Amino acid sequence: MKRPRRFRNKYGPSDDLNVPLYHMDHRRPRTRREFLSQGFITGAASVFMPYVGGTMLPMSTIRAATLQDCGGDQNAGGGAAARANPLPLICIDCAGGAALASNFMVGGPQGQMDDSVGTEGYGRMGLLPEMISNVNTEFGLALQADSGICRGLLEKTTPGTRANMNGFVMPCASNDDSNNNVLNPAHAIAEAGAVGSLTSLVGTRSSSSGGKAQALKQSSVQPTIISTATDTTGLIDTGSNGGANFLTAAIERISKMKLDRMQQEKALEDVIHCASLLSAKATNDFADPTVLNPLSDPIITTVLNADELSDRVFDRGAGVMKLVLDGYAAAGTIEVNGSDYHNGTRTRGEAKDLQVGRLMGASLEAAAMKGVPLMIMVFSDGACFSNGRTDGSGKPVWTGDDGSKGVAGVMVYSPVTPQMRNPAARQMGFFSPAGAVSVDGSPIASNPSTLAEAAVLNWCSMAFGEQGISAFSANYTNSALRSVIDSHVAMTKLM
Repeated sequence: MKRPRRFRNKYGPSDDLNVPLYHMDHRRPRTRREFLSQGFITGAASVFMPYVGGTMLPMSTIRAATLQDCGGDQNAGGGAAARANPLPLICIDCAGGAALASNFMVGGPQGQMDDSVGTEGYGRMGLLPEMISNVNTEFGLALQADSGICRGLLEKTTPGTRANMNGFVMPCASNDDSNNNVLNPAHAIAEAGAVGSLTSLVGTRSSSSGGKAQALKQSSVQPTIISTATDTTGLIDTGSNGGANFLTAAIERISKMKLDRMQQEKALEDVIHCASLLSAKATNDFADPTVLNPLSDPIITTVLNADELSDRVFDRGAGVMKLVLDGYAAAGTIEVNGSDYHNGTRTRGEAKDLQVGRLMGASLEAAAMKGVPLMIMVFSDGACFSNGRTDGSGKPVWTGDDGSKGVAGVMVYSPVTPQMRNPAARQMGFFSPAGAVSVDGSPIASNPSTLAEAAVLNWCSMAFGEQGISAFSANYTNSALRSVIDSHVAMTKLM
């Protein structure tokens, strides 16, 4: 569609990835979801601490006598001293429907390199015939070698880090431009055994998941929201409000404990007691709250340069990376808004994909430098299609939304090289010759919540081995994965 001159002058393509996207085939954005997808607004501008929904006070607790009774850790100072998280998780939520299948190779029934999808099918994803066989497998799974995500990963990771990586892809159709997709496994991961010494979850958007997608497990515990890198220091306040942040942390922890029921009055007494103990502990451990500041972390400032840290996506991402990799948070979500990039050019989409790849690569390289394992999951609400028309780059442009081309990618780093339990699970499901997710490929294919369950299943395997798989089966009795678990567990226990 030819745009009017007035539209072109005002809303023409921009190299700034934070400039909003204007689509002639979309109505003017009216909802918060639409504004976020096209990049008109970003996450919240302040730190939201976790809270317990419904009733503010836990209905059951114990008489808190010690720090351990409150769920605190004698070594809550973070880093090496923090409680050990078996496998930190970072979710990258590409808000708007990114063309992830143009980055992560998705093949036919025989796996990523099964080209039975055909040139027509791949063309609908925006891949030229010569791009189909041009793959990079250095990360343990196949990526389109010239894709933005692959180039970003290569920029940020060293060969040694890539040698200790592995991954898998999960084709799954999802609703376009929708915040109703249940794609985020972070809450469920925390419930399954991921721990943080200060808080369970962090995110960059004021939502129940910390991103755009819905959380698999609906929880009254909300993620701590990081809007800028330095918001991380707001987790600790040892001044006049010293007990405030830890009061909420105490409520969060006590509400999770399986204890005898008591009256709310007694619960309040115990919570206040816990808050005072945890606040005193914080005063000793965090006399200088800048210990939480990623801008004071030489590893974070090595993997992200000053120009990147001036960009809000990397700035907020640095805060999430710091808290998750140092053990202060169990899992984190980084929303990358503006991923609804079918604006008639290839340039904008590839630049956004490159941004995502750099964010992923920086996180993985930081994990390697810190000597901790890391699972990264990247997903999006819907996807893009191409009609084959090319632009000045010589590549097909992404023409519009098409959630049937959705895929989520998982990449894992470990100091001990991740080993495959089932190599066939490197791709869970497949694409058809029409260039769309085959509904017959896997229970994941048409159900985003099952995709999130598969992420939890694999986290349990990598964190706890066969015991973790058994625990998943026992706790997810209604999951469609229970009858196909063996074909949907990619890797063994990491360490």
